[in-house]
Amino acid sequence: MGGQRLKNILDDQASYPAPGQLSAMEQRAREVAHELNNLAAILSGHIEFIFFEQKLSLELEKELKTIRSLSQNLASLARQLLHPDNSPPKAKKVLTELSTLVQESLQVVSPQLKREGIKLWVIHHQPTISLLLDPDQISQVLLNLYLNAQQAMAKTARKVLSIETGQEAGFALVKVSDTGCGIPIENQARIFYPFFTTKAQQSAEAAGGISGGSGLGLAMAKRIIEDHGGSIKVSSQPGEGTTFTIFLPLNAASAHDNGCCPENDLPPLSTSTKTFRLQGRRILIIDDEPSIRQIIKKALKLQGAKVDAVGAGSDGLRMIRKKNYDLILLDLKLQDMPGEGLLEMINSTLPESARPRKIVMSGAAADSNQGLLSSLGVSAILCKPFELEELYTTISATLRA
Repeated sequence: MGGQRLKNILDDQASYPAPGQLSAMEQRAREVAHELNNLAAILSGHIEFIFFEQKLSLELEKELKTIRSLSQNLASLARQLLHPDNSPPKAKKVLTELSTLVQESLQVVSPQLKREGIKLWVIHHQPTISLLLDPDQISQVLLNLYLNAQQAMAKTARKVLSIETGQEAGFALVKVSDTGCGIPIENQARIFYPFFTTKAQQSAEAAGGISGGSGLGLAMAKRIIEDHGGSIKVSSQPGEGTTFTIFLPLNAASAHDNGCCPENDLPPLSTSTKTFRLQGRRILIIDDEPSIRQIIKKALKLQGAKVDAVGAGSDGLRMIRKKNYDLILLDLKLQDMPGEGLLEMINSTLPESARPRKIVMSGAAADSNQGLLSSLGVSAILCKPFELEELYTTISATLRA
């Protein structure tokens, strides 16, 4: 399973690079990112099937949406590990009530805060502030700040996390304050840099709770907020605590002019009941993650496709030589060979008239050489994790082409 492989990678202390071996660190980050992305894809797939197959209570549906949001955050972290200098994914902005978003994000961490003995104070200075934003991305920022605060208060006697929302000079603001150990002055200007961490130099108490992580959380937070036209500031006194302040533009009035809709008007999360024309289509899945193979196979069989699934490129090549397929759905990062190499072998094995259509799956679509893939007969690239309807739509369009 992806989770076990990820544990093995992180537990392999002997292979951690020595200081200065950046290329080795980058390779390790890519391995971790691949497994994180697989885990996010597995979570998303199972959640969609629950929505598809079950009649859910409103409370359970709300909990599942929270889990889905967390899986999207996991995928975003994986992308940042692969591309720390890139911008976050394009924001999917909807009109969102700020205090509701804060309360929902706090529900995710409140059990942890309670276990740690952390008191929670929440003040909304204006009862209603509606903003045009991506709720998943802003929740990701808030969760990162809450968890940083929790870590900062691990060894302090007084443990209080306070959240304030309000307005100031044309901006909505969210303040996240803790009574933790604070951040040393010399680190405050650098905490938003990608991969900045003080783990190797000092303890978490002295580092304000930011050590021990990937060094990407606050860098991602800054980019997400700036992508929303806002800013994030930090103020901290060592030994007293830290406050992060998020400023977001008050632009709710333009929401409907931009074709956006209020969050409550969005369709419920579910897999579309639309029928796609896959009846009788023969499809081969090649992916080294068993859970992903299982989810995709189940999804395609629900649409009437005849599906085989294997975990190794060599097994996929063997199946292609034995059977005629309409489509191959191929992960680019396989254990036994690169996906591009397998595509070349497929093309050299079969005459052009007998070659199936090809769709590749990748957690790092930006890394893919699209010109090379196109020359190898690839019709589309699916970026993991993807929703089932995106899978269906892409396959249907490819088979119709």
